[in-house]
Amino acid sequence: MAKSRKLSQNRMLLDLIEHGIDAEKRKQQQFFDLAKRFRNEQDPEVRGITP
Repeated sequence: MAKSRKLSQNRMLLDLIEHGIDAEKRKQQQFFDLAKRFRNEQDPEVRGITP
């Protein structure tokens, strides 16, 4: 991969690590957004609460 991108191996590793960290942050933010949406949902059926 490093050769095809004309990068050193160290730079390639750094890029892969940075992309992994960014992906993890996005995944975590998506989870929190979904949890907030679920928490704010008014419909008990959507929330899984049965009367």
